[in-house]
Amino acid sequence: MGSAYIARRKLSSGGVRYQVRYRLGGRAHRSRHAGSFPTRKDARTRRDLVAGRDPRRDLERLHGQAGNTRTLSQWTESYLESRRDWAEATQASARFCLNKVNETLGHRDPQTLTPHDIQHLVGQLTENLKPATVSRYLAMLRPLLDYTGVDPNPARDRTVKLPPATREELKPPTASEFLTILHNTPPRLRLPLIVLEQTGIRVGELTSLTWGNIDTENQRIRITSQHAKTRRPRWVNIPEWLLHEIETTRPTEGRIEGRGVFPGLTPDAIRRAMRNACQHAGTPHYHPHDLRHRRISLWHNQNVPAAELAQRAGHARPSITLDTYSHVIPPQETPQNQLKHALGPHLVVPR
Repeated sequence: MGSAYIARRKLSSGGVRYQVRYRLGGRAHRSRHAGSFPTRKDARTRRDLVAGRDPRRDLERLHGQAGNTRTLSQWTESYLESRRDWAEATQASARFCLNKVNETLGHRDPQTLTPHDIQHLVGQLTENLKPATVSRYLAMLRPLLDYTGVDPNPARDRTVKLPPATREELKPPTASEFLTILHNTPPRLRLPLIVLEQTGIRVGELTSLTWGNIDTENQRIRITSQHAKTRRPRWVNIPEWLLHEIETTRPTEGRIEGRGVFPGLTPDAIRRAMRNACQHAGTPHYHPHDLRHRRISLWHNQNVPAAELAQRAGHARPSITLDTYSHVIPPQETPQNQLKHALGPHLVVPR
């Protein structure tokens, strides 16, 4: 004879859920999930339904009724909407990862998911993605399932195994490769690429840069908390010659505080331009983020202290910077005169 019982679970948010579980026999049989409810009354109704028999067909019918449950895809939208603490880049990355997960599990009610379902998802993702990417997707799924109230969370189950990750050595572009990429990039995008390479800022931080973020007197730019990945504002030094090149793109009276330094430029446009430039140049396929790797690696090789290096990079802890960049083969600096030559004459944007 099967049995059913109610487990009271306290959520990390402070709320409470009443979870119904059942067994088809004695304690030798595995405990199964029969639903999670906000009130004990609803949980008792479900417990009475499943007690004393195998309720799997009845539960499948209940979960399949339109309007009776929310799918994982529907939960995803409300979860992403709730994460107002995330930067735009983090929000976009999370949406991309969860959309990939929802291709497999999006139609399911989160309360019916099991560790077996999550392991099946991992297997599917591993067929086409690197282990590190699969791990990132699962890292995004775990808090989403916490948000739905699933307890225990199947994505946090110890039986779910990820493929072994092998750390790849970072190989940022060399000085000659970067110059070759520049010469194969449309002229209007060369200055943004040089800014990325010279400052080590993220591509999203570059495209959100406004004239009000530029401190000409102290030769630095400000990354606001709104656009920083860690939500921590910071100042980034910029070479005097490069700051001058930026300022020559617009007359003084047109440098309005809230106006973008590179108006209309998007991260996708930079990525496409760099991908096409690599293809035309015959170099390895580099991404804009590889320019950040290049700059921070150069700073590390120039013996910049760990604390200052982390501050420049916008990392929360120096250990993050050192763990990521200390093993990178140091590239060479690109001569300033060659960068200027690659820029050519600027087209001054009218007021």
